[in-house]
Amino acid sequence: MIDAPILGLDRTSIPSERNYSRTLTNDWELNNPSIGTYMIRAQIGYEISKAEFTTPENNTFTNEPEIMIEGTAYQD
Repeated sequence: MIDAPILGLDRTSIPSERNYSRTLTNDWELNNPSIGTYMIRAQIGYEISKAEFTTPENNTFTNEPEIMIEGTAYQD
């Protein structure tokens, strides 16, 4: 089994033009946008605990372009 995520190509969205591949000479090269945008797909064999948000309060709405979100997340 290969221990790496699977790459997919999104050919339906506007290309991100941020996809690079290693060449045969071990250099990094920007891919041609016509091939699509890379998408990493992975299977996760575990779940994490639910994050708890303390601010903003639940059901809060805003039209601000940025807000501060605070809370805790637990690593099992």
